[in-house]
Amino acid sequence: MLNRISIFIQSPKTKRAGLGIWIALVVTAIVFYIIFPKEFTAKGIQLFVVQFNGTAMTVYAMICLIRGLFLIPSTPFVLAGALLFPNQLWLVFIISLLGITGSGTFIYYAAQFLDFGKKKGKKISKINQKVRKYGFWIVLVWAFFPAVPTDLICYVAGRTRMSFWKYISALFIGEALLIGLYLYFCQNFLVT
Repeated sequence: MLNRISIFIQSPKTKRAGLGIWIALVVTAIVFYIIFPKEFTAKGIQLFVVQFNGTAMTVYAMICLIRGLFLIPSTPFVLAGALLFPNQLWLVFIISLLGITGSGTFIYYAAQFLDFGKKKGKKISKINQKVRKYGFWIVLVWAFFPAVPTDLICYVAGRTRMSFWKYISALFIGEALLIGLYLYFCQNFLVT
């Protein structure tokens, strides 16, 4: 039984179908992001989650855990968490980090199925060499720098077959530092 499931999952048709579904979901999320930009701000997320009263933390956690699958930036969700739960910032920190590392893991492994760079062999080869040599530091700095999409470095790490444990460690450290700074800023300057 497990062998049949494994064969089904590894089949090219299943991989293409899964990739197609994921791309459709990402495109849908982008369309919603364009049509309803205010809903994807920290305040918009806060207003949505607060409607759930007693289950607001659970709803917030679920949103943070699936957010990355749609390639939506995490910053507004971290800030919304700080606004929603100013007395539970450690929980916001943990939920945010779980969501980011979870989606980072998904993108890392999904990168095997995406192939956007076959035509630029020399450039891809140079990127592969750099990531193999300095990958940990590249991912760490990229993850810490808020102005760049973290999902892109997750994709690059997966495509270059960077060691998963080096990659996920660097992603974890970089994002933990960034989320920590966001929450520190919110606690000391925004939340009263």
